[in-house]
Amino acid sequence: EILAVFLILNLIGMFAVQIALLTPSGQGMTISWMESFYWAVQTTTTIGYGDVDIPDSLRWFMLVYLILATYFVGSSLGKLRELSSKQES
Repeated sequence: EILAVFLILNLIGMFAVQIALLTPSGQGMTISWMESFYWAVQTTTTIGYGDVDIPDSLRWFMLVYLILATYFVGSSLGKLRELSSKQES
């Protein structure tokens, strides 16, 4: 379940970046699909190196995406802890 949510969340981020490149603020930028996926994974795992420039049109999406990603990480850690405590008992 955790892996499925992680994959879906990252695919949403990857496709959002590629769609944003089609907007006027994304013109002239070239970001490969792999770089889009790299950005999504960085954001989802809250690492965020900042080495990939994203179009300004994604500013509001990035805020919402980061909130969802942070919730996902917290929820995943809670589920893993719950699983660990079940195995101990």
